[in-house]
Amino acid sequence: MTADVFEHGWLVRIEEAGLNASAPREQRVIDGWLVRLAPGKAKRARSIQPVAPGRLGIDKKLALCLPLFAAAELPPIVRITPFAQPARLDEHLAEVGMTRFDDSLVMVLPSLDGIASTGTFDSGAASLETVDARSFAAWVGAARGSSAREVAAHADRIANAPVPHHAVAVRDRCGRWNHECEPGFVERNGTAFGAAEGRGRPDRQ
Repeated sequence: MTADVFEHGWLVRIEEAGLNASAPREQRVIDGWLVRLAPGKAKRARSIQPVAPGRLGIDKKLALCLPLFAAAELPPIVRITPFAQPARLDEHLAEVGMTRFDDSLVMVLPSLDGIASTGTFDSGAASLETVDARSFAAWVGAARGSSAREVAAHADRIANAPVPHHAVAVRDRCGRWNHECEPGFVERNGTAFGAAEGRGRPDRQ
């Protein structure tokens, strides 16, 4: 479904649900920016999430944040969303030499009830299968070509997520797992969401 189907408040909740479900242990807040340093594949867990404007200028924030990525042996990434703060942050990052890369989409369904009851999604038959955190991380890691360290970090992150985690794998009509699917998470209030690789708003590094 496209963003215009959802009210702005729902889009904010979807973004917050994604942040909560992907929270690693290796994170801290620096003047309104959530800095995540998990050694995994998911950029949401190893990037700067500029969720609030804070009090310092952008360059001073970067001066505090970027050395943390160097110490963690991770490339510095700033994740840009429609809610990134301060406004026009992506333009400033371009001016200081950070480059746009790897656009992605957050894909959402209001409910999984239709799939669960009919076993179909769009025009192709499919079924959902619940899997535990470590099995799911291994499955996703195989699809991504992740290292053992990245798979372990992913498993640890979702097993210890601060919100209830519900991972599902999608099987096609022949019973094969669809490796294009990412995790699905369910909040305590039952709101479901999932993410998949695609074209969308950019990150910067």
